[in-house]
Amino acid sequence: MIQFLSTRGLGPMACSLSQLTRNIRVHSIQCIKLSKSLHREPLEHGIRRAFATVTTSSVGAETGRANANRDPMFRWKIDLVGDKIYAEDKLSSNKVSIPGRWLRDICSCSSCRNRDTAQRQINVFHPTFADACKISKIQSIDSPSGRAFQVTFKDGHQSLILAIRLEQRHAHEQALHRAGQTDMTFWDSDISKQPPVVNYQAVRDGPGMAELMRKIQEFGFCFVSEMPVDPSKTESFLQSVGPIRNTHYGGFYDFTSDLSMKDTAYTSEALEPHTDTTYFTEPAGLQALHLLSHTSGSNVGGRTWEDGLGGESILVDGFAAAQKLLSQDENAYQLLSTVGVYGHASGNQGISIQPSRGFPTISHHPETGLIEQVRWNNADRAGVIASWNILDAWYDAAAKFDGLLHDQKNQYEFQLKPGTLLRM
Repeated sequence: MIQFLSTRGLGPMACSLSQLTRNIRVHSIQCIKLSKSLHREPLEHGIRRAFATVTTSSVGAETGRANANRDPMFRWKIDLVGDKIYAEDKLSSNKVSIPGRWLRDICSCSSCRNRDTAQRQINVFHPTFADACKISKIQSIDSPSGRAFQVTFKDGHQSLILAIRLEQRHAHEQALHRAGQTDMTFWDSDISKQPPVVNYQAVRDGPGMAELMRKIQEFGFCFVSEMPVDPSKTESFLQSVGPIRNTHYGGFYDFTSDLSMKDTAYTSEALEPHTDTTYFTEPAGLQALHLLSHTSGSNVGGRTWEDGLGGESILVDGFAAAQKLLSQDENAYQLLSTVGVYGHASGNQGISIQPSRGFPTISHHPETGLIEQVRWNNADRAGVIASWNILDAWYDAAAKFDGLLHDQKNQYEFQLKPGTLLRM
């Protein structure tokens, strides 16, 4: 989902954390937010592999490459014994039989799956389907796509299942694939030498759309150059990317720094590095900022800005900061990965919003263990869900993370200008 803001004459400094969620599918901009606990292993093991697939480089900005969608590890050896298919774990040598119900459930023939929608048309949970899931015969055959199993069920239905589909079935690799995990580049202030950018017309014509999505995934943000300085065309452009999310601010909104909404973002005050909408259970996955004009005016304090000012901004790579925290203080990283924090939006009369529960500052995918999201907004922070005995330690950990965000070596400072859209 997208939240869009067009701005006119915003004050001297606006800061944002980039890469609050990077594992956004190329063909979808809907953010993936799952459970934030690592349910399969203790966290002290999980955080050690939070960046397990990332290597660093000292060339330019600090870079990390997540080697997710490489050739999958064939963990399972598949054998046919009698009327059963067995999967042997190559790591442990444990052997288990593959359930007939699962084999019937994954059948992709036109009787079991709708060809137009790819939706399942059978219900293996229904009592009347019990016998239909029992195997009467299995044959190993060579199909044009490779080794396969011809499975005949007791109701006479036949399914052709490729052996490679069974060999590749492993939770970790499957989760990486489903999450759309791609290569990522972690950056610092050196990103100013060559920030990611795509051309507006290239995106509108088609080929540039994939490049825009790839760069947002890789860097957490991307500029769109040569944008028409027009709110309606900006809105149309964003709708071509995906649906615009409606919030209490609206969906697409055009504003100036007049505090019309009771939020410091609507003033000319400098903002600290932060991620937006931490007060939502599901924060906005992508945001867009387009400075439509530089105009002189006064903020709520009465100070008048010179013409041409406004749009001064800072981006910080939240994932890179989290990685540095992990390398410097693993205990601090663990606290920020487990202690829930509430956010709130309470400025305007009749508005009081908070998430359904407190979320940790740093979240991980529950299956892959990889970092998934950073939530950080000191201004909108509400209660910290920590017991008395660890509360002070949480503040120490948060202070270390905050220090990384404020370190100028980690900040990319720039000025938004009319005709350049920022997607993050």
